[in-house]
Amino acid sequence: MFTIVKADSSKAKEIAIFIANENRITSNYCGYCGEEEHEILHSLIEDVSDVPYNESFALAYEDDLLVGVIGFDADLENGNAEIWGPFIRHSEHQQITKQLLEFLLQLIPQRINTVHFFISTENTNQREFLLHNDFMDQESKHTILTVNKESLTTTNLVKNIKELTENDKDVFKNLHDTHFPSTYYNSQQIIERINEFHKVFVYETENEVSGYIYVEIQPEFAEGSIEFFAVDENHRGKGIGVQLLTYAVKWMLSNPHLRRIDLCVNHENKQAINLYQRIGFVIQKELFHIKKQLSAETYSRK
Repeated sequence: MFTIVKADSSKAKEIAIFIANENRITSNYCGYCGEEEHEILHSLIEDVSDVPYNESFALAYEDDLLVGVIGFDADLENGNAEIWGPFIRHSEHQQITKQLLEFLLQLIPQRINTVHFFISTENTNQREFLLHNDFMDQESKHTILTVNKESLTTTNLVKNIKELTENDKDVFKNLHDTHFPSTYYNSQQIIERINEFHKVFVYETENEVSGYIYVEIQPEFAEGSIEFFAVDENHRGKGIGVQLLTYAVKWMLSNPHLRRIDLCVNHENKQAINLYQRIGFVIQKELFHIKKQLSAETYSRK
């Protein structure tokens, strides 16, 4: 018999250990939760947005043994949630997955209308379950690439690049929201996140922003990520993307604590993947991105 319970405030470390162990196995990999216990624990306590982890995670136990974890990272403003898991360590994978998902749906706020799963292409159990249980409205494939100081090979000259200023914000907002109309950070949220470790760099063409890149570094975890990156369609083919990428990567890797930079690209975007590989990025893994629209008619909701 399995018991499904909502996580309480004492379970963060137990959850972090369980996810870390499962996410190191490629065939079990889910989401962008990470593979290190301390990083996951920090995310649970500090970074899981809008809904605290003790209101957004469900746990499956067999007697007193933890055998399954699922949770969500909510963006209430945009009505989205990224699902963490389900992570299952039991032969009854399908049964526990079903029970955890049903329980999780009771926790997801009504303001969330779309959920997102990111799972390894080798995680066939998860994908088949979602497919056969009507939990897949749309599917795409993403490629995860990484670069470190040793693999960085670029010697490109960078110019016309600066940090985002007040005068640039309107053009930046239009550029970001046009290229990424439904994503985890809108342009205003990005602006509010800017600090010494979160930067927007812009490329100017004739004193007007024609491209930008938003990057984040986490010195405490020695990691960095390229979150968003776009060039205006009228200015493509001029090497702006390479220069923005070069500038941002060099800035990030100049931090003495940073070991690597990770990014996610749509698998079909071969041009972008080739661009990243030109300066030393290598493919780390490939993920399916599965989206599902939630509705009161389809699911039992709170």
